Amino acid sequence: MEYVSEKMYQTTDDLSDGFLKGEYDSCQFNHCDFKELNISEYRFLDCTFMGCDLSNIHIHKCSFQNVKFVNCKLMGLHFDTLESLNLSMHFENCVLSHSIFHKMQLNRCSFKDCKLHQVDFEEAQLEKVDLLNCDLLGANFVKTNLAQADLTDSINFSIDPELNRIQGASFSIPEVLNLLNKYQLKIK
Repeated sequence: MEYVSEKMYQTTDDLSDGFLKGEYDSCQFNHCDFKELNISEYRFLDCTFMGCDLSNIHIHKCSFQNVKFVNCKLMGLHFDTLESLNLSMHFENCVLSHSIFHKMQLNRCSFKDCKLHQVDFEEAQLEKVDLLNCDLLGANFVKTNLAQADLTDSINFSIDPELNRIQGASFSIPEVLNLLNKYQLKIK
């Protein structure tokens, strides 16, 4: 298993000598195309991915500890197969549509300005998590713990307060009215 520290990958061409299975510590990946790559069992510590395409990658037992994704495309990922020990991810201006976070402990994660269409958060622990200014169209929230989560300026969510824990969560007006969707009320 390879150990790589403080290396910068500027494009996918920098990976042409092979992206070997290993531990990547304090590395930066800029504009790299990882589409459909198998990075199962790789470890990333204090790494940053900027403008990368990681759509449909295989991440079984992969470890992300204090990893930042900025302006990245991460569509269709099964985050629920990640190594959960010390999991810490931060997403900013990313597309994570059709990804799965089922039953995950996400308390050390954050989402800002992200597109999260059709994302599965069923039974996930999102207590005190920031979901700021995110588009949650079709996101699945069932038995999800959103206590004290911050959904300020997030839109298009449909969260049933009877099926989810939302005590102390923050929402913006008028989107907070989405909590009443199941009642099919006419609010004027």
